[in-house]
Amino acid sequence: MNNNTITIRDIGPHSSLEIAVLPGINVITGTNELGKSVAIRAVAALAGGDAKNLPIRDGQPCGMVIGFGTTLSVSMRNQRAGELRDIEPVSEKIDLGSLVDPGLKDPEAANRHRVRALLNLTGTRLTYLDFREILPADRQDEISDEFEGDDPLDLHGKIKRAMEKRARLFKEQAAIEEANAKAEFSAVKEIDFTAESDEHVLRAAHQIAVEEKSRIEATIAASWNAKSAYDQAKEKLAALGSLPDLTAAQAEFDRRKEVKATSEAKERTLTAEIERLQESLKVAVAETKSAAQACEDQSTVVLHAKRAAESVAGLTEVVERGLPKDVPTQDELQASIAKVREAENAVAAGVAIRAGAAKKKKGAEHLEAGLKAGLVEEVYRHAARSTDTVLARAVSSPYFGVEGGALTAQDHKKVWRPYADLSEGGRYKTAILAMAESLEPGTLHLCTLDQAAFDGLSTKVRDLICRVAKDHNVAIVTGELSDDETLSVYQYMVSTNAAKLAVAELEDSLAT
Repeated sequence: MNNNTITIRDIGPHSSLEIAVLPGINVITGTNELGKSVAIRAVAALAGGDAKNLPIRDGQPCGMVIGFGTTLSVSMRNQRAGELRDIEPVSEKIDLGSLVDPGLKDPEAANRHRVRALLNLTGTRLTYLDFREILPADRQDEISDEFEGDDPLDLHGKIKRAMEKRARLFKEQAAIEEANAKAEFSAVKEIDFTAESDEHVLRAAHQIAVEEKSRIEATIAASWNAKSAYDQAKEKLAALGSLPDLTAAQAEFDRRKEVKATSEAKERTLTAEIERLQESLKVAVAETKSAAQACEDQSTVVLHAKRAAESVAGLTEVVERGLPKDVPTQDELQASIAKVREAENAVAAGVAIRAGAAKKKKGAEHLEAGLKAGLVEEVYRHAARSTDTVLARAVSSPYFGVEGGALTAQDHKKVWRPYADLSEGGRYKTAILAMAESLEPGTLHLCTLDQAAFDGLSTKVRDLICRVAKDHNVAIVTGELSDDETLSVYQYMVSTNAAKLAVAELEDSLAT
């Protein structure tokens, strides 16, 4: 028996089937219902896959799959004896056909399936700790176990969306700060910041101007009052030109007081003799009344004369003093008023300058905060992009990458493109290369390919797969529908020079 031969006994319809496994494509061929699919599943089970659903041949207690130093007994209790020798099974790590075409219409779902398949191939297990490196050291604690999950793609998606969300928040914050800065700067663009703005200096200048204005106004008012008093005094002096003589009036007043006193004495004398001198009393009373009235009238004249004399003395003093000298003019008053207004405007301008300086400072602070927010936004943008780098590193292959969460690969021109956009042959070639690169070199890599997937391949693609598999020591076991009534196994060969040239040509034009 060839060292690379797998024997299947009493599995499905097979009493005994031998499959010689060599690098390249190993094809089980025959018509329908002969057990090609069961045979492929048996190979996969020997290579470490699931043997639970392998059917035992009717009437037999158990079935067996033997090869590469291992015997797999299939019964109620499946058992495995021996260790696989000089072979590395791939079936439990990757489904080649499913990686190339997962059979999912949703591109995103197909991409996720492919990435999971590659992660399974490399055996990589991602945790939130693997993603911490995408952030600076002072922010790495933001990626915590709250993102943890069993699915590495879900973990990648959660962290990437979280980074993008934080980037958007800081972008919004940067926009708000920039708008605030513009508003602050716009509010002070008309202010002359070179003018004096010290409040104490401006208030002192304003006080000096106000005091000067008050002094000029007081001087002018005093001048007008003095002139008015002067004119009034002159008028009153002119009106008082024929006043009674004060001395004569006083002498007459004194004389009449004496007459009054004499009359009062006489009245008292006559009162005693009232009965006898009734007629004389009446005359005396009348005289007394007349003298009293005359005395009162003269008293009024004397009082008037005193007041007139005092007024004349005051008016004479005002007239003699004359008009004020060096009285400010109206132009000087207006100039003083203008200075006060200028000082008031300077004080207001100082207030505006100080407020403007504060606004400029605040605007600069907003601007600085906006720049900082922009830098933090870029940190999170870079972190969001770097999640793909972490995922790509987890895929761990020079043949595959990750961009925007989508699986990528190189076309024939070495240009990285979405893996799903490569031709079918290109996808198979890349998958086989990645599989061979990820597994232990120097051993035979055994995998299976679903018959339906192989049936759908063109000859050119089959030739390409066969060549790449042979070059990298990969043995692919698959099935093919034929008209043969019995099963047979053959190694697929690129049989003609024309076919070989077609393979070379295809390798140069896989992208379409």
